[in-house]
Amino acid sequence: MEVRGSVMGQWPSAAIGIWESDSEVLSVAFSPDGTRIVSGSIDGTIRVWGARTGDTVAVLLKGHTSWVWSVAFSPDGTRIVSGSNDQTIRVCDARTGDTVAGPFIGHTSSVSSVAFSPWHAHRLWLQ
Repeated sequence: MEVRGSVMGQWPSAAIGIWESDSEVLSVAFSPDGTRIVSGSIDGTIRVWGARTGDTVAVLLKGHTSWVWSVAFSPDGTRIVSGSNDQTIRVCDARTGDTVAGPFIGHTSSVSSVAFSPWHAHRLWLQ
C-alpha cells in the first residue's frame, strides 16, 4: 500500500497508525480541518480522536441503542451527524457531545449513511 497526497508530505510517518478502541468501529470521518477523526461503533458510541496522536478527545454520544453505521462532521466542524442500526439519526455538538437535533425517527430499517449539505449546514443551525 502506498499513501500519497499533499497533506501526507506534511505529516510525520508516525501519524499513520492503528488505534485501539473499546468496540468495533464501523465508520470514520475526518473533521474539515483534518485535526480530528470521528468514529461510530457497534456499542452505539461515537468517539472523537486526535488525528495526529490517536488519543480519544471525547466520547460524545451514547444515545443510540445499537450499532452506529455512519458518522460525518458538519462543514464547519461544530456538529456530528450519526446514523444507526436503531433506525434513527442524531446530531450532536462536536465539542460537548450534547444532542442538538434528533433523534429523527421514521426509518423502517438501519440508517447506513449520513452526510451534511455544505450549502445548508450554515443555515440549519441558525434557526
